[in-house]
Parts: sequence; structure tokens; C-alpha cells
Amino acid sequence: MARVLLPLLLLALPAAAADPFVRPNLSAWCIVPFDAKKRGPEERVKMLQRLGFTRYVYDWRAEHLPTFDQEVELLQKAGITLQGVWFPAGVGKDGETLLTVLKKHRVKTELWVMLPQPDAKLSQENKVKVTAELVAKLAKTAGDHGHKVGLYNHGGWTGEPDNLVAVAKASGAENVGIVYNLHHAHHRMNTFADDMKLMRPHLLSLNLNGMEPDGDTKGRKILCLGDGTDDAKLLAVIRDSGYAGPVGIIGHTDDDAEDRLTDNLNGLACLLRNDDFRPAFRTVSVRTVVARLETPKPDAPLAFTVKSQGAKPEQLRVYVADDARKLKDYTALTPLAGTAVATPDGVRFTPRFPPSPGTRYRLFFDDFTAEFTVAKRAPPPPPEVYKFVKLLRADGSEVKDAFLEIGEELWTPDGTRLTLLFDPGRVKRGLKPREVAGPILESGKSYEVVVSKNWPDADGFPLKAEKRWKFTAADPDDTPVDPKKWTLSQQGRGPLVATFDKPLDHALAARMVWVEKKGKKIDAVAVVGEGATSVRFDGKEEWRGEYTLVVDTRLEDVCGNRVGQAFEVDILKPPTAKIEVKTVRREFEIK
Repeated sequence: MARVLLPLLLLALPAAAADPFVRPNLSAWCIVPFDAKKRGPEERVKMLQRLGFTRYVYDWRAEHLPTFDQEVELLQKAGITLQGVWFPAGVGKDGETLLTVLKKHRVKTELWVMLPQPDAKLSQENKVKVTAELVAKLAKTAGDHGHKVGLYNHGGWTGEPDNLVAVAKASGAENVGIVYNLHHAHHRMNTFADDMKLMRPHLLSLNLNGMEPDGDTKGRKILCLGDGTDDAKLLAVIRDSGYAGPVGIIGHTDDDAEDRLTDNLNGLACLLRNDDFRPAFRTVSVRTVVARLETPKPDAPLAFTVKSQGAKPEQLRVYVADDARKLKDYTALTPLAGTAVATPDGVRFTPRFPPSPGTRYRLFFDDFTAEFTVAKRAPPPPPEVYKFVKLLRADGSEVKDAFLEIGEELWTPDGTRLTLLFDPGRVKRGLKPREVAGPILESGKSYEVVVSKNWPDADGFPLKAEKRWKFTAADPDDTPVDPKKWTLSQQGRGPLVATFDKPLDHALAARMVWVEKKGKKIDAVAVVGEGATSVRFDGKEEWRGEYTLVVDTRLEDVCGNRVGQAFEVDILKPPTAKIEVKTVRREFEIK
């Protein structure tokens, strides 16, 4: 009978294996020609590494092709998969350059192709036929190099899901699929669930965007995730569809590509945890001012920054906006108490108190405005760690329901050690769970704790391999804690050390054992030793004369036995005398 502490390395909450939104499934897209910093290959690869991307799709203009060879080499060294390459439908000189570089580095990838629009005068059947013939020819070229072809929706007839599927089928090529971009599909939002069902067998990638009905006709075509009115709804549709392929995170603005990717990653994270505190990342037309909300830790004040070099703190105003959507005059709103300070790249505002859940706020920076709401915290999800840890018998069979599934997982503050407790109902004799399901451990038998390699870390990556620990169960320890069996030692001016006859509870030993002299507790710090088999009393005491070692009877060993009282009583053995006093005392003298 024992409690077992299992040290497990883990970085964060588990995620479903088929969840398309885990970090390893996300790819960066539209960040080469759309980058205010105009990064080269080396800077771009470093940015992808900083942001945790392991997938990348290469968008380009003619000016970028001379460095494509270097880019592919750097991606390979960094372990980043080149998931796709923007590719001309007619191949041509640029296409041949791309294919040559890919062949040189033995890279097999997807060629993302924007198809030309067929003659509007043709019948639907002929439109499909003409377009499919072009795709079949392109698929042959791609297939000869080991690549796939991704039909890229970019508006018009060739951007409609039913037409893309029809063309992919009519091409007769097995290496043809679909790359679907939400920023070119604002008009399809009402049919998105049906579109996903139709396209799913052919989807190579699904690229996300902040979405709202007809956003492309209202100047809101490219939005950050979380800024669209229907983003959470569309993510739910994607999950419900069963799609588990790559998901694209786009830049596609003229801002700093790292800022834009970060905004979208933060917005996605907030959407996935059903948190209305989403970044109000919107960029004004001149693209020089960007407001960023920095998601706070629990109970910590939020802070946000308006990025604009040379900006002054007085330019930024923040208000409580209970009815802000109906108000254009900020003077009618209640100011939010806080401090605005100038930073090297803008102005940072930190509220004096944590934001109130459910309250709407609005910030103003000259003509720029953004709103946000802090959501009420949802109850935490039920623990999931138990499905990744198993206890096996020597014959490989599992000891079912061995661990006590409590509401809060017992992690150390740094998240690197988890404590699992055996179900006490199957440990203590005489209790019904043990009588029905049997004991968890039996004396003399061997067991193995197995941690599944499917346990994801903070970024959704599975463990490198499963972990196993073998052990043999000893006889139950039914012996009460007995301070009379402890050894007391002290040398010269050194500290007094009490050595136990068996390991005790570490935390209890630090506060339930002390020393008195003439009825008064001495000024000394109790330091529990390695393995909780001793306690050392550090202080200025010269240790001379008569002392009393005092032990609180609530002190337990690692098996739950207390001072003078066993954790459980074997009815076949004589009962152990129970000590009724709150402490036991042991006199000793140091000469």
C-alpha cells in the first residue's frame, strides 16, 4: 500500500489528435510579398522559428525568385516543411525555375495554382472540360517531379467550391486537390458547411481569415482572426466537418508580417478557448498604426499598445463603453483608470485594475478606434491526463481505474511534475471499491506505469516516445510512526539532526516536528532532508543541556500511517494502541 509520485514532463494542456488547429498543423502563407520589413530568406526563416511554425507556403513575386534556392536550403536546415509553392498555371520560365530548385533539394510539395477563368459563353459542361484539360496537363508536369497540384480559389467561376470539385474530378489526376481560402469566400459563408462536406475529400489546405457576410464588399476582406463576426461559428463548422488537414494562417497585408501572423495566432487561440477577450487588431488605411491587446494572465491587468513611432501618451484614450457601438463621441464615455507611457514603437496603456468580465471597452488613437470585451471565465475543462497514463500488470493487462481522478490536476508551479494518487477506495481494506474491483497493487507482484506518446505538449506536439517505469509492490506498511525509533545526532556546533526510521510526508515533517528547551520552542528552522528521511534544525542554538523533541501526532509517513496510529488496521493482528494526545514528547540531553 503506497502513494506514488510520478514525475512527468509536460508543457501544457492536452489537445485532440485530430484537431486541425494544433500548432504543428498550422502553416504560414502570404508573407513574402506582403511584409513591410521586406525580409529576405534568412530573416523570414528565423521569424517562422520564433513563431513556432513548422509549415510554410511560398508566395512570391519575380524579385524573390533569385533567392528561392537559398530559402529552400534554410527551410530544410530549420526543419520547416515547405508545404506549398505559389505556381503559375502556364508553368513558363518562372515555373521552370521553381521546379528546378525543388528538384535540386529533393523537395516534394504542393503547387498552388490560380486557374484562369473559362469563357463565360461556354456551357457549364464545357467550362469544366476546358479547365480540367489545363489541370490535367499541369498535373502531369507536377507528377513527374513528385508534386501535387492545389486548385486555389481566387474568385470567379474557378473559385466556386462545386466547380473546383468538378474540375478536380474531371482532370482524372490523382495528384490534384483543392486549396480553399476563406478570404476569397465571404459570399459563401451561408453555405460553408455544405461546401466543406463537398470539398473535404479533395482539400489539401484550408486558409483562415476573419470573416463576416459580404466583408469583401465592405472593405473588410482581410481581417484578423477574432475580428470577424462569424469566426467562432466557422471554426466550429471546420471541426464538425472532420477536416484534419493543414490550416493556413495568412499575412496578406502590408504590415510587418510577424505582427500580422502573431495577431492571427493570438486571435485563433482566443477563439479556440471561447474567450471574447480577442485582440482588436485592426490596421488603419495608412498602415502605420496598429492596436494590439496583450492577453493577460489570470487576474493580471491587461495591457495594450498602439504602435506608432513618435506617438505621445496623450494621443491614446481608453474608456468603459457599456453602449459604445451606439456612441461616436468618446467624451460621453467613462475613462478607464490607468497609465499610458511612451515606448520606442508607440504608446502602452496599463489599466490600474484588472478588467471586469462582461464589460465592453473602447480605445481611441486619433482617428483609429478599437473595442474589446473581457469574457467571464468559463469553468475549466475536466482533467484529461488520466487517459494518457496507464498502470499495467506483468502480463500486460491494465489495472483499470487505478488513479484517483480529481477535479484539479496536481502540477508543480513550473508544470514539469504531475502527482497522481491511487484511488484510496481500492487501497484501504474493508472499503467497497476494493472489495468489488480488487486492490490496485498486490505484494510481490510487478507493475509498469506507461505514459502514452500521444500526450501533447504546449504546442500540440506529441512526446518523442512513450515512457515506462517498472516496479515491484512490497508488503503493506501498517506500522505507525514512532518517534522513539528516531536517531538524534549533533556534532560540535553543528545542527541537530533527527533521522527517521522510514520516509515521512515531506511537507508535514517540515512543520510538525520541533524542539523545545525549558518549555519554550527554540528558534531554529526545520529543514527536511533528501527522501524525507531526516529533519535538520538550523539556527543559532549552541545545543547544550536538556531538550525536548516534540512531534505532532498528525504527522504521517508516505503510506498514511500517523504517530501511534496505522493508516488501516488488519483485523487478524492485535490492534495498535491509539494515542489521544495532540503531541508526543521525547526528552534528550546534549553535553
